[in-house]
Amino acid sequence: MQVNLPTNLLRSFVAIADTGSIVRATEKIFLTQSALSLQMKRLSEIVQVPLFRREQGTLVLTSSGERLLDLARRILELNDQAVESLDSAGLNGPVRVGVVQDFGDEILSGVLARFVQLNPGAELQIRVGHSREIRELFATNLIDIAVYHSVERDQFSVAPARMVWLGDPRLAERETLPLAFMTKPCLARECAVAALDAAGRPHQLIVETSNISALRVAVEAGLALTCRSSAFTGHRLPAMDLENVSLPTYFIGVMTLPSAHEAIAGLAGLIRQAIENIVRPPFDLAEVCPALETEDA
Repeated sequence: MQVNLPTNLLRSFVAIADTGSIVRATEKIFLTQSALSLQMKRLSEIVQVPLFRREQGTLVLTSSGERLLDLARRILELNDQAVESLDSAGLNGPVRVGVVQDFGDEILSGVLARFVQLNPGAELQIRVGHSREIRELFATNLIDIAVYHSVERDQFSVAPARMVWLGDPRLAERETLPLAFMTKPCLARECAVAALDAAGRPHQLIVETSNISALRVAVEAGLALTCRSSAFTGHRLPAMDLENVSLPTYFIGVMTLPSAHEAIAGLAGLIRQAIENIVRPPFDLAEVCPALETEDA
C-alpha cells in the first residue's frame, strides 16, 4: 500500500530539524508547540520510525530522521516549484470567510496569514459571528467558506468538540448559577439552558453580550459561568462538569462550494487541519513520543 507524506508535516519537520527546538520552530511555522509535537507524532507513525531524540535539552535527528530530512527538502522544493509555476492560476480578488466566534482567534492567527503569503493577490474579507448567521450567509452566497458549530454531525463535519462549562469552579457551588452568554440566537446558550432546566438546576443570566471578547473577559474575571467549546478560552480556563447536567457534543463543520476556486478550496483544507489541531484532546508528549516532550521555557 502506498503511503503519502503530507507536505505540511514535512515542512514542520524541516523547521524543527533546522532550529533544533520546537519553541524556535513555532517562529517559522505558525502553529503552537503542542500542534507541532502532534504533527511529529503523526509523521513518526506514518514512517514507523523515531525521527528525533533529545540530547542535552536539544532535539537531534535519529539516523532515520537524517535520511528523511534530505528527502523532505527535495519534496518541499518540488512542491514550491510546482506552486510557483502555476502562479498564473493564483487567486486575485475577494475571499470571503465566515467563522464561528470560538475559533476566530486561532484561525486568524496563522492559517489566513499563510494563505495571504501564497496568494498575494487575494483580498480577505472576514466575518466572525454565530453559527446560524454564518450558515445563512453561506446559503445566500455571501461568503465562500463557512466555519460553524452544529449539535448534529453532517457531511461537512470536521471534528467533534466537547461542549463544556467554563469559569471559576467556585461559582458552581452556588445555589443559583450565575451565567454569561452571547445574545440570541446562540447554540451554546440554547443547549446550556435546556440542560439546566432538564436537571432542575436554578440559574440566572447576569451577563449578556454580542461581543465575544466581552464574554471571555466576564468569564475569566470570575463573574459567571458560560458554556462553550473548550477552544473558546484557548485552554486558559479548566473545563468542568456540573453534576446531573448533561451537555451535548458540538460538531465543527467547514463548508465551501464545490465550484470554488482551487485556492479557496485549499484554504478550506488548511482551516480543517487547524480545527483538528485545536480540538484534539491533549496527550502526554513524554508518553507517546519521549523525544518530543514539552521544552522548558
